[in-house]
Amino acid sequence: MSAWEFDEAGLLILASALEAFDRMRQAQKILTDEGLVIQDRFGQKKCHPAALIERDARAGMLRALKQLNLDLEPLQEGVGRPLK
Repeated sequence: MSAWEFDEAGLLILASALEAFDRMRQAQKILTDEGLVIQDRFGQKKCHPAALIERDARAGMLRALKQLNLDLEPLQEGVGRPLK
């Protein structure tokens, strides 16, 4: 089994993914504590701003991970992904 190796650009992308993951978890904690819906100054219910932060952070994390082009499944003979 080989380990992943990253160049400097890859490490920056990985750091961005991890920062987005942290931001997503922070937003999830806020949503757990305060709920998905808040009232605005007029008493109208609206989506909590942390829900948008969570969505955007998740998208950023997934985008960064996709850019790394990691091979997450082991290559094998037979059923499954073909060997390259």
